[in-house]
Amino acid sequence: MTAFASALLRRRDDYNQRFLHARHLHRGLEAGAFHEVLRRHAAPLVERLAEHLVEQQTTASDGVLDGVVPPLYDLCLQLTAQDLLGPGTRVPVMAELFDRLLPPLAGLALAEPQRILAALANALHHLAMEPAADPQCWIDRLLALAPRLTSVQALLQAGQVAAWRCGMAHYRDSAYQLARQLEPELLAVLFDRPRIQGAGQNEPQSENTTQDLLAELADPWFQPDTPAHEKHLRLVARVGGFVGFDGPFAEPPEVTRFGELLYALDSQQTWRLFADRFGQVLKGQGSNRPAGKANARSHFRIDAAGVVSRGKQRAHFPQLAGWRSAASTEQTLVVSLPHSHYLFLVALC
Repeated sequence: MTAFASALLRRRDDYNQRFLHARHLHRGLEAGAFHEVLRRHAAPLVERLAEHLVEQQTTASDGVLDGVVPPLYDLCLQLTAQDLLGPGTRVPVMAELFDRLLPPLAGLALAEPQRILAALANALHHLAMEPAADPQCWIDRLLALAPRLTSVQALLQAGQVAAWRCGMAHYRDSAYQLARQLEPELLAVLFDRPRIQGAGQNEPQSENTTQDLLAELADPWFQPDTPAHEKHLRLVARVGGFVGFDGPFAEPPEVTRFGELLYALDSQQTWRLFADRFGQVLKGQGSNRPAGKANARSHFRIDAAGVVSRGKQRAHFPQLAGWRSAASTEQTLVVSLPHSHYLFLVALC
C-alpha cells in the first residue's frame, strides 16, 4: 500500500466527513473529479514527501505525513470544487503546483505544510488571474531557487519577489523591500546576476554587487538581464484595450496623476496604473475619481507632433501625435490617444 493510501486509511472517517461537508457547500463537486485529483496530483506528491523522509532517516514518518495529508486533502477539495484543479479546470497551470513546484520543496512543505500549501496555491492563483503576469515564469524562478531555500520564510519572501519579477507590477513596493532582505544568492537567481552567485567566497564583493543591483532595481525601467547602456527615451509598453475584447476600457481613456500615482479614467471606472520593466497592471478603483486635486506637474514634455523630451533627452514618437491626455511620474510618461483604448508608456531607459 502506498504512503498516501495508508495515510487516508488511518483517518478514513475524517476524510469522508470532509468530503461530505465540501459537497454540502459546493453542490457541483463530483466524487469522480475529486478522486482523479487525488490520484493524479496528491498521491504522487505524498509519495515524494515520504521518500524525502526516508532520505532524511526520519523516524515516525507516518505521524509526519499525518500532518501533511489533511491540509493537502482540504486544498485539493477546495480547488476541485472551484474548478481550479482536475478535469475541466479553469486554471490548468494550477496542476504544476503539485506536479513541479512542491516536490523539490519537500523539506519546507513538511516543515509547515498548511502554511506552504495555502500560500503557494493562493499566489499561483493570483498570478494566473492577472493578465499581465506569467505564472510559468514564477514557477520556473522558484524551481531555480529551490535548492538554495533554507527556510519557509525565505521561500515566502522569494515568492513575492518572484511574483513582481514575473509581471505583478502592483507588488513592486512591498516586493522591493523584501528583496532587500533576501540572501544575495537568492536575489542573484531571481534577477539573473551570475556575478553575485559566483561571489560566495568574496563576501565584500558580493555585498557591493548586491547593493548595486538593489540600487538599479529602484529604477522601474532597469532591465537586469541587459548589459549597461546609454539611456534614451523609448516607448516601453502599451497597456489597456477595449472592454469588448477583454480590455478594461469602455471608451478611449484619459490619464491623470494624483499625488505620485497614475490613473486612467473612462466614463465607467477609474483604474490605477502600476508599471515597470517587469509588467503593467491596471487595478479598478470603482466609479469615483481619486480624492484630492490632480497633480499637473510633469517631468516629461510632449508636443502635438509626439515629440517627447525629458531634460536633455528628446525623441519623436509619431504614433503619439495628436495625443489626448498625458501624465507622468519621475520615471514614466503615460499618454492616451483620442481614438485608442490603449495607454502608451514612454520612459528613459
